Amino acid sequence: MVQRVIVEHRGCGYGCFTTLAIIIVAALLIAVLPYVGAVAAGAGLYFLMRYIWQQYVQQRPDASFVQWGLKFAPITRKIMAALLCCALAASLMVAFAVRAGMSAETGAAGTATSEQQEEPRSRNEPEPGQREESRSTVTTSFVPADSEFSARLRISA
Repeated sequence: MVQRVIVEHRGCGYGCFTTLAIIIVAALLIAVLPYVGAVAAGAGLYFLMRYIWQQYVQQRPDASFVQWGLKFAPITRKIMAALLCCALAASLMVAFAVRAGMSAETGAAGTATSEQQEEPRSRNEPEPGQREESRSTVTTSFVPADSEFSARLRISA
């Protein structure tokens, strides 16, 4: 008796979809990376400002700036520092977005101008400074195998 073996084949769709999903996720991560860096810079600056403030208060408690800052509640000082850091992070994000937009516009403009500047040259036109010689062109074309000729060779001068 003959046994049947059934082989399940997922096909190309599964592998292609997975590869496409990986490429899309990688592209999104690369695109988001500068913005994540801007947020991290803002958060780092926030903690740096708080550290500097604490050190300044410990070393110079009688300074006029310290006395002015201590008039505010601690939550108010934290909010003011956070607003400054958010402004820094937002300005970095805008700078990244503007730079990306400018580079895309510059790239598009650069290709348009380089295409306009190039002059089309004939294939048989001699280079400047070269003397003109006669050139031969060899063209081959194939015909089906059932024909009496398997290939044709045409030489033109």
